[in-house]
Amino acid sequence: MIESMRQLLKLEGIDGEIAALDAALAAIQEERAQLEQEEAAAAQAVSETEQSVEAQDLEMRKLEGQMRDREALLERLEGRSGQVVSKQAYDALVAEMDEAREAKSGFETETLLVMETLDEARGALAAAEEARSDLGSRAAQRRVELTESEQAALTERSAKAELRAKEAERLEAKLLARYDRIGLRRRPVVTVFSGTACSACH
Repeated sequence: MIESMRQLLKLEGIDGEIAALDAALAAIQEERAQLEQEEAAAAQAVSETEQSVEAQDLEMRKLEGQMRDREALLERLEGRSGQVVSKQAYDALVAEMDEAREAKSGFETETLLVMETLDEARGALAAAEEARSDLGSRAAQRRVELTESEQAALTERSAKAELRAKEAERLEAKLLARYDRIGLRRRPVVTVFSGTACSACH
């Protein structure tokens, strides 16, 4: 009976080591998933800033087109000034030219504001791309390290599983079945007493 207890304690130790290795492997998978989430977030940030740059660039082209239209209108109006034959027509032409100049000035002001926003968006895009690149480099290196750790843990776990199988063969089938059944509900299954105290729950 004492020998069986020793074997069970040894089996308990091996199972604890296997459980620790399983936890380490699970942590590796979680870290991989976290890296993927971080890279996806960095890619999303780049995509959003690219859209912002495109929107501001489109607005800039639109304003530039509107300014060109007003400049062309002003040229046409100025060309007609020599053809005016009455004061009323001249006053109407001047009013139309003033309106075109005011509209052009408004577009120029809007363009300056959009240029500032566009510069900020381009700066944000450059920062987002740099952050994504840095993260990609770090993530690639970390994945190499995780793969190495995973391989080492899998190798060690395989060796522990073989050792467990050998140790389990030394136990009576009925005792092993009972040990495994209890192990599904709680750990440790077997422990030692130190004086009058349990080393697991004290």
